[in-house]
Amino acid sequence: MYHSTSSGCLHELLVIMFSIKKKQQLSVPSSFSVGEAGDGSSAAISENAAVTSHAGQVFLQSEATSLSLSLKEEGNKFAETGDWSKALNCWKRAIDSDSENFLLYELSAQAYLSLGMTMLAITAAEKCVDLNPNWSEGFQTLGRAQRELGELGMSLESYKRARALATSDNAEINVELEEVEGLCRQLSAIRAEKMKAVDGCTNMADKEACTCIYHLAQRIPAANRPIIVPVTMAAPPVQGQNKSDTAAEDSDAAEGEMQGIES
Repeated sequence: MYHSTSSGCLHELLVIMFSIKKKQQLSVPSSFSVGEAGDGSSAAISENAAVTSHAGQVFLQSEATSLSLSLKEEGNKFAETGDWSKALNCWKRAIDSDSENFLLYELSAQAYLSLGMTMLAITAAEKCVDLNPNWSEGFQTLGRAQRELGELGMSLESYKRARALATSDNAEINVELEEVEGLCRQLSAIRAEKMKAVDGCTNMADKEACTCIYHLAQRIPAANRPIIVPVTMAAPPVQGQNKSDTAAEDSDAAEGEMQGIES
């Protein structure tokens, strides 16, 4: 009895298993391939993966922006106390997190200027105006850095751009622009004077020396520094004066001139 019942159950089980297997074979078309949009499930999976990836990128970007903002504020606090080295360090780390933030480059340019790193200040300011060519303060900082280097023509153009972009009349920009315009006029006068000296030379050695001084005068220090304008003209020898005495005087004059330039 037990054996007969077991056989009947086994038979029913085999029938059920065969039926399930048959349904599975019928539900999967022979032409179906992985990635085919069949019932839309594959497309849905791909779409969900894309959404998840985008959400992850947005989250990482948000975290980077938050870190950059925190470092920017920390740097501002150091700058307020005059600790430009620590301020610059914070802003550089902030740039590592958010390299497209033009504000961070302008702040870095200010720090470089305060630390006497003029070329780096110009590089940072140029990056700032490249990222945002419509920001007045970026061009103002660039103009300051260029003036500090003695590039008055470029500084003048940057200040003019800053004034043109200013949303309102900016007294600070106007004052600094006028200072650079004054320095440009002063430089033009110096150039004219030096050219007269060059043109007045008859001796080739004197002409070369004057030409050298003229080129040195092409640059002028920032407004807050003394302007050193070395003048060298080999005076004609006095009647009866020994040529060796003249050479010695010329040598002493050249030495004093070099000391003046180095100072």
